[in-house]
Amino acid sequence: QYGAAPGEPNTCYADTTINVTVKALPKIDNIAIVPGNDSICSGTQVTVTAEYSTDLSAPVTFGWYRNGALMHGVNGASFNEVLTSEGLVTNYIYTATIMQDASGCVSRSNVADTVSVIPQPTISIQGDPVVCADASTTNVTLTAHVNDPSSASYTYEWRLFNETLSGFTGNTYSAVVAASEDPYVYTVVATDNTTGCSATSEPFEVTVNAAPIVTFNPIDTIICQGGVLTLTPTLDRYDRNYTYSWSVNGTPIAGATALTYTTPEMFSEQRFIINVTDPASSCKGAAEFKVSSENDPAITSISLSTDTICNGAQVEVAAVATGGVPNVPYTYTWYKNGALLNGVTDSSFTDTPVISENDNNMVTYQVFATQNVSGCQSASISDTVQVYPNPTITITGDPLICGNHAAEFSLDANISDVPDGVTLTYDWRLDNVSKNVNNTHYEGTLEQRDYPYEFTFVANSSVGCSTTESYLVYVNDSIEVAILATSDSVCPGQPVTLTANVPANFSALAYRWYANGIEIP
Repeated sequence: QYGAAPGEPNTCYADTTINVTVKALPKIDNIAIVPGNDSICSGTQVTVTAEYSTDLSAPVTFGWYRNGALMHGVNGASFNEVLTSEGLVTNYIYTATIMQDASGCVSRSNVADTVSVIPQPTISIQGDPVVCADASTTNVTLTAHVNDPSSASYTYEWRLFNETLSGFTGNTYSAVVAASEDPYVYTVVATDNTTGCSATSEPFEVTVNAAPIVTFNPIDTIICQGGVLTLTPTLDRYDRNYTYSWSVNGTPIAGATALTYTTPEMFSEQRFIINVTDPASSCKGAAEFKVSSENDPAITSISLSTDTICNGAQVEVAAVATGGVPNVPYTYTWYKNGALLNGVTDSSFTDTPVISENDNNMVTYQVFATQNVSGCQSASISDTVQVYPNPTITITGDPLICGNHAAEFSLDANISDVPDGVTLTYDWRLDNVSKNVNNTHYEGTLEQRDYPYEFTFVANSSVGCSTTESYLVYVNDSIEVAILATSDSVCPGQPVTLTANVPANFSALAYRWYANGIEIP
């Protein structure tokens, strides 16, 4: 307690008293770090607290120091922070002071706590990111690699799509994994058995491709000698960059690296194999195609219904084929005198050979047979028919005769186009009734009638050819002709029209005009 009084006697004065309380300096008893281990893993959050027993009813401010450096903005009795360490173990030493705001009393900073921060391991997954599905063989093998390890002993937890894979605690994961259109996503957690620190790898994607499915449909075929094939298998998918190789009878085919392969000419059984590889996953697929060889078909015979024929008559032509590939129909290709007969593909047909004046009278039919199989074509054979021209007939005589009774007629048949060595017989017909006249000349008498007589001459050759020619003969009574003129008198140089009128029962008349007894040409 303090007081004051005047120093002069007989002087008025006043006094006062001030009480001063002196307290002990604030004191920090302990600094606690939670978690309370002396060492923690990098990335762990800690809570640091100043513990004290001094009465701090008055407002106070804490000052915090980390490794001797003031931590600006940290003024409370506790705080949180995440501690990290890069590469090496890092020690963090925390100290604190308390300052009473009213008196300015400050504790002595003689209490500290230390925590050691151990670096986290870093981990990565190594393996093949694209593999092939194989139900009988392990196809996915992954290895966890811990970088900058602080311990020689780790425990591993493998995860697929972030789900733990039971039973896999080592640094290697191996399994048989089915094919999938979407990748499998793996991670691994490595835990240091000494420090308890752990790390999780980045996701590692593994694509599991199915083996290529390659097929031939059908798986075999038959060809004939010298046949050529283009082989194209079917794939289950065409969106991958497959590579291809071919072999025949176990021997690789140089240069055959496409999906399609065209063979050379083949004369014996062949076995072709295509190997399909997915370069990304090394998946492989294969298919085999067998080619068998048969002898070519053959035309065993060609036949004609006759060896000789008249011009314009019909001949039956037929061929017989055998051999080749069983149960495959034949297609026939026919030629006549070297010209293709379009549309004639059956084994037989009917033809009507016609020859002109300057043609050779020999007609040759040639044929070969094919099958709708590579290389299946027969050799051709041929046969010939002799075509005789039909005789050409021209009848001469008077087509118009006059007479009331027994008018005489005389007709001659002129014949040409008769080959050497061919003989002819004849027949005259009147109104389609045979007169049994085997001669080119025919004469007789006819009665007058109002319509013509029809004579028919038939010439038959010794090779069977026949030609018929008809001729009309009119028999008229004597004719009275009346001439009419458009005018009885005309001026010189003026035209006049004259008309000859005959009775209606006369036909097929020929007219001759005369002027002053002279025939008008």
